[in-house]
Parts: sequence; C-alpha cells; structure tokens
Amino acid sequence: MFSVAKMTLAPLTSKANRLVWRALLFIVGSTLVSLFAPSVGSAHGGLDFPATRSYVCRFLDIDSEMCAQAWAENPQALYDWMEINIGNAGGVHQPRIPDGELCSAGRSKYGALNTPGDWPVTTLEPNAQGAYDMSFIPHAPHATEYFRFYLTREGFDPETESLAWEDLELVHDSGPISYDRMASEGNDFGFEMDLPERPGRHILYLVWQRSDSLEAFYGCSDIQFSSFADQNPSFIETPQVSAPSDSSESDSMDMPSMPMPMPMPMPEDGVSDLHVSLTSSSDWGAGYCADGTVTNHSHSEVVWETQLQISGEMVSSWDSEISQIQNLTGSTSTYTVRGAAWNQTLPPHGSANFGFCVNRSTDSSEIAMVVPSPEPPSDGASNPPPEAPSSPDSSPSDPNSTPAETSPTETSPPTETANTTPPPATNPTESPVQETGSPNPQGSVSSNDSKPILAAYYPEWGIYGRDYFIADIPGDELTHVIYAFVDLSASGQITLFDPWAATDRVFTGDQSVSGATAATSGNFGQITELKALYPHLRFSIAVGGWTLSTHFSSVLSTPEGRETASDAVIDFLRQYEMFDGVDFDWEYPGGGGLASNGSSPNDGTHYALFLAEVRTKIDALGEERGRVYEISVASPGGYDKIANFNLPGLTPSVDFYNVMTYDFHGTWENTTGHQAAFQADANGYDIRTSIDLYLEAGVPASKIVLGSPIYTRAWAGVADGGNGGYGQPSSNAAPGSFFDQPGMYDYKDLANQWLEGAGDWELYWDDQAGAAYLYSANLGIFSSFESPGTVAFKSEWAQHMGLRGIMFWDLSSDTRNPSERLTRAAARSWFGGLEFDEIVAESNFSFDRIVGGNQTFDPFVESPTEPSDITHSPVSPPETGPCVSLDSSSEESSQVATNRGKARRLNRIKQHRRGRKPPVDCPASLP
Repeated sequence: MFSVAKMTLAPLTSKANRLVWRALLFIVGSTLVSLFAPSVGSAHGGLDFPATRSYVCRFLDIDSEMCAQAWAENPQALYDWMEINIGNAGGVHQPRIPDGELCSAGRSKYGALNTPGDWPVTTLEPNAQGAYDMSFIPHAPHATEYFRFYLTREGFDPETESLAWEDLELVHDSGPISYDRMASEGNDFGFEMDLPERPGRHILYLVWQRSDSLEAFYGCSDIQFSSFADQNPSFIETPQVSAPSDSSESDSMDMPSMPMPMPMPMPEDGVSDLHVSLTSSSDWGAGYCADGTVTNHSHSEVVWETQLQISGEMVSSWDSEISQIQNLTGSTSTYTVRGAAWNQTLPPHGSANFGFCVNRSTDSSEIAMVVPSPEPPSDGASNPPPEAPSSPDSSPSDPNSTPAETSPTETSPPTETANTTPPPATNPTESPVQETGSPNPQGSVSSNDSKPILAAYYPEWGIYGRDYFIADIPGDELTHVIYAFVDLSASGQITLFDPWAATDRVFTGDQSVSGATAATSGNFGQITELKALYPHLRFSIAVGGWTLSTHFSSVLSTPEGRETASDAVIDFLRQYEMFDGVDFDWEYPGGGGLASNGSSPNDGTHYALFLAEVRTKIDALGEERGRVYEISVASPGGYDKIANFNLPGLTPSVDFYNVMTYDFHGTWENTTGHQAAFQADANGYDIRTSIDLYLEAGVPASKIVLGSPIYTRAWAGVADGGNGGYGQPSSNAAPGSFFDQPGMYDYKDLANQWLEGAGDWELYWDDQAGAAYLYSANLGIFSSFESPGTVAFKSEWAQHMGLRGIMFWDLSSDTRNPSERLTRAAARSWFGGLEFDEIVAESNFSFDRIVGGNQTFDPFVESPTEPSDITHSPVSPPETGPCVSLDSSSEESSQVATNRGKARRLNRIKQHRRGRKPPVDCPASLP
C-alpha cells in the first residue's frame, strides 16, 4: 500500500496557480517499486494553462471520471502527456487527422482523449487589459513556425459531441518564434491573446508546428469563460487545494485502476524536475541492494541531490556520495545522496545512475525517497560526460570518439502515425526464412552453423512511445530476435529492467500477436505466441547494453563473481523458457563506454573465462532439456575497442558475433561523416577494416554477423560544400526523431519524408566510401542513411565473404512499408535468391546525386582511376585477405552460382576486392 497525504487541487483560474511537483517515491517491504514509469516517450511541450486533457489527467485530476477511463485505457499515454505529435506533418494537419480524432492527433495510443464527456474544465479570466494569458511548458524548445489556437463554435457541446475540424475557428496565430526565446523563457513561456467569449463549455485546440523539422504537436484544453461560468450548472468545479497534512496517518488517495504504479505528485514552493526510479538488484533476506536512476527533466543544468529514509543500515554505495544526516528512531536513518564527481551535474534531460546496499533492521523495511529542488551548478562545475537516457535504450552502439553518444532508444517517442500493423500471416510455411534445425517440443531448433542468421534487436521500451509491439515483428523475415535488455547487477544477478513491460502488461487485441486481448502477460508472453506462429524464430535475451554495462568489470573480475553470474544466466533461461539463448552486450571491456562503468586491463581475460563457464553450463542445460541454446556477443566495430575485446579468447565459447559495424561517426564529432561506411575511411572506421580485424584474429567467417543500423546520425548547421554537406563542419546535432536523442533519426522518419517529397531532402551515394546520406539545404541537415539498396549491397558482399548473416538495431525504427523495410531487403537477399540490382529495382528509392567512385550506384564495379570528387585516405590493406575463394571454377562458387543464381556477380565482387592480398584457408562451403 502507498500512504500519502491526501491532496486536492487549486482551481485553474490563473497562470500563477500552476503547480509544479516533486517526485516522492515509496519503496515498501522487500520490493523496491518505482512510482514513475520509464521515461521512454518523446516529450516536447504542452499547455499547462489552460491545461490539456493529458496534463489534467497526468497531474491535476486523476480521480475524475474521464481521467480514470484514460488511465485504465493506456497509462503510458498520460506519462507521455507532451508527446501527442505527428513526425512528418509539415504544416499539413487536417488531411492527416480524421474528424473525431483531433485530441489524439489520429494516434490510437491517445484515443481516450477523443471521448466526449465530463472532462475537468479550466475557467479563463481576462487580465487587466481584457486579454487572456496562456502558459506553455516547452520541455524541449524548438524553432517554431507557429502556434495556432482554435476555439470551438458557439453551441458546440464537448460532453456529447466528438471534435471535428468544422467545429473549430482560428482565434490566434503566433507566427514564427525563435528557439532562443523559447529556451530562455523556459517555464515562463506563454501567450497573451484576445478570445471571443462564448457561453458553455468549449475546447481550445492547439497546433504547434516546428520550423526546424516537419514535426507538429497537438492538444485539447477544456475551458469555460468566467463571465459565463454561472450559466453552466453542469460544470463540475475543479476541487480546491488544501495543503498536505503533516500527519503520516492521513488518508490514502483513491487511485483509478491501472496495471502499473502511478506517480504521487507532491506540491512544493520551488520547481523540481528531477525524477528518480529505483529497482532491486539483489535481496538476501537480511538486506538488499538497489540501483537508482535520477533524470533531469528541466531546461538547465542541475547539481542533483536526494534523501533516503532507510529502515536499516547503509553498508555500501557506488556512483554517488552518501552520508547519514539523521538517526530518527534508532533503526531508521535519513541519508543524503549526492552525485559523484563525474555525474553530479546533469545537463538538461540528462540522467545519472547510482546504487547502494542496506542491511535491514528487524522492525521495519520501509524506504522513502524525497527529491529536493535542484541547485544550479556553480561556475566551476565541469560538464559531465553525456549520460544515456533513463531507459536502457542503448543499442549495441560503437561510438569511436569520446564522449560517445547515447544509443537509439526510446528512449524514447514516435514520429510515425500509422496504427499497429495486423498480426502476421498464420501460415509459417509461406515464410522465405529457412528453419535452422528440427523443432523440438519446446519450439526451439537445433544449432546449425551453415544456415544464415538474420537477426534484429527488439527494444523492451518499444511498447511505449514507439507503439511497436512483439506482434509487429516481421517473423517471416528473420531467424533471430534479440530482446534488449536485462541488467547484470552489482551482485551478479540477472534482473529485469522493466518488469511491467516484460511480464505484467496485458495487451489488447490490436497490440497482441493473436489479435485478441492477450491470454499471456507481458512481452515475454507475446514472444511465446509469436514463436508458435513462426516455429523457426529464435529469441535471445540481451544482457547489458550501453546503459546497463556498469557492473560487468567488477562482477567478472573474480571466480566467485563469474560463477554467480553464469548461474544467474542459467536460472533466467530456466525461468523464462521462451528464450533460446543469451546475447552479451558489454560496452566495453577495457573501457570506452559510459564513464561510470568499471573497467580493467584484465577485462578481456575475465570475459573469456566467464563465457567459457556459461558455455559449459548452457550446453548442460540444453542436454537436460533436449534443446540447443546459443551464445552470441554484441561486439565492437571500431578497431580501438576490438583491441581490448580478446577475440581469440572469446571465440571458442561464442556461436556468433553481432558486429556493431555502425556508429563509426556521429555528432560527438563536429564534422559530418558516414556512420556505417563500407570502406576507405581515413581513420579506419569502416566495415571492411572491421571485418578484416575479426578474420585476422582467427574468428571464423561463419561466426561473424554483420551489423546494420536502422537509424541515422545527423548534424545541423551544415553547408552544402559541393557534396551535399559531406565532410563539412557542423554547429550542433540535428533535432532527431526524439527530443532526448538529438542527432539521431529513425530510418522510417527520414525514409517517409524523402518518399513523400516533404522538404528538399536529396539522397546521395558516395561510391568511393560505399555509403548513402541525405542532405537538406533548407534545414542545413546532413544525415547518414540506409536504404533497401545499401542493405542488399552489404548482404551480397557478406554472403560472398562467407559471413554468417546480418543484424539490425533496432526493429522499432524500421518502416511498416514492406517494399522499403530494411529487414525485408535482407531476407530477399539471403533467402529469396534476389540479386543486388533486383532488390534495388523493387524499392522506390533512387539516388538524386552520386559522387565519387565510378559515379554509379553499382558497388561491385571497379571505380575509375581518376580522383574522386570526395577525397578519402584508405587504410592500408591487411597482410592477407579473408578466407573465401572467388574463383568461378571452384566448388564453393559453383555451389553459390547454382543455388543462389549469382554467378554473374562473382567476377564483380572479385574486382571489388581491389588492393587486397590473396585469400587464404578458404572455407569448405558457403551458405
């Protein structure tokens, strides 16, 4: 039970009465419970006066009938109250949003906000000049084309009528507003406008159109004018606020029924935008350890601090400075928790992690955490290294500079408006994907290292702002899905990051694999249903990631730690039988990940010893259960991190490596570059160099899965420079698809914009580097890019190199359009028998400009000898070439020519290996 002071609310009659909230967390009994949902939705801004329906239900009147319905229908929609958007609106609103769906912007996630009914109402009073003040929270400021306010017609009844475009009258247009103004005014940002007073209830409808991207945001506020308030006897006054009682015995607040914990807001005098979440990482009865994340949701840097009231004794802590400030009862003490030197200052929207262990007292085990108002950093405060968002939205990323960018997430926040795709076809025999062995009673398959692997990561937080569910996974295009992520705790246990998403949430018919309200709970239950539909499909659980690699080094540094962690992996697979293997994503042994991660020169040795233990135990589990479990490793693409990875030590224990051959360049650099170039990078950050290093380290080609991104790296403030912005200086990161991940766009977002002709995007192919990119002169944005054609090129090259397959990060970023879906392009190459140019012909993408090389998009043709328009300094080739024979008379190439129909490609690929030494130790067969 949660016991809090009972609260009511102030009448919403003036901007001055806006409430700001402090996070108050209660962790009761032996379980630590976060009262805040994961911060995965995009949050850019919204009206708090007059409050939008989503703001009212999120903060002000959760007990009202309409808000209770909204919470019951989709709690995450209210956690993401600022994120009602269309990513590619571009000023076109009415054709994109159907009548009756204006309050949700046509998005099913927010559908409850469209329901006519008795929504809480804000009373508007004119100011001294007779105008009306509006207050807007710009959670993520943007350069703005306009804010347009619409008022419903006289006689409209929001209690009984659905809102349609014809019901609205434009009453105010702000015109352009600069980023600087919005950022500098912060929570004081707002509007003053004249409004035509009308009797009755009305809806004030807001459209916020950005000018720095095509994205637009929407909101419905229920209002009445003060001069007509007495004429509305049905109006239910917003409850009056009384100060919270000091008594701990006050009544508990009645909460609407919902499947996840709700935030308990507490008002205070100062502004606090710090949110804290806690999860239990281990519990041994007499005590426990906890991991915490603190997130700064304000627009300014803050030095964070929080306090814990603990029934017990604090015995250890990490990534923070903790001191006892008060002993309350002899068994309960208050501790102050401050950030450590490297994470005490949080940038706007930044996060920091910390943890602690407690020996319980005998009489109580309650913990209360209070987040005080943040202080601005002192003049001497140093900028901390970039922190990953609060969700473990770290893809298997491989940034090659310091500081490294956070990986694509969630984190956070969709820009695609399409509804969830229907469940896939029910006949798995129609799938082009081959089974990788004989099904056993558990639906698993036997390992077979001659069959290709088409793998993709599924982000756990996809069910929130991204509206991407297990049911949306194209099971007929993949052999492996890797579920990201679970955590390796400080005590060596494998813990769920978001238990509600993993095992508790009940999915409705339009979200579930079966098409009916799910009989099984959580993503894990949905995995079971999807595997029944696609028996060939294997699921692995990913441990770690960019955000959750904190404890690998310390845990694996001792024999005891390795034994505990390897046992925990086996225990997890025993408990969750839907998984067929484990994917380890330690970023990175020897350092190079988050600054807060532990590291040691011996990490590579310890990693190899750990994987050897897991191999022994996982094989024994497979023998016991009559199934084959796989071990994969998400491994770096950059040579600097490969050097510490101990490939010779790891390889005997690993079934395959998911090589992160992307993030070679990104906005941690101030010059544009290719994030996943095929070759010819001046510093060796390209695919050919990376794969050569694996082969030289003795990794068999059949254990290498080539990585491909389904997201981009994008810079802003970029001039054309004659080559569409390539190699040009940049002033800052592009806005990106999500406010908390600048410099990154989902593939689907930019793909849709180019295909729809929105803006002035031009698609380039750099034939010298083997890389595609997009450039907008109007926006001054350069972005890396992948297309079905580039995926087909990489796939065909990988097959003839003898590599095992291709991997994608991550599924939620791909388009739902089959002809342009990147996973489908890979499947058509690896299993469909199509050649590179045939896949290119199926796609609607074509390059607007081609620079360098032979001036054509045919990567298998030798480039001319004359200088390229884009200059590169290729890294010197290795001493010997990789192990693959390309002689058309060989047994291997004859097999490929017969089985795959690609004989006419062999000579081109042979030419494409220009400048490389002859191959050695060629494999006996190719896939």
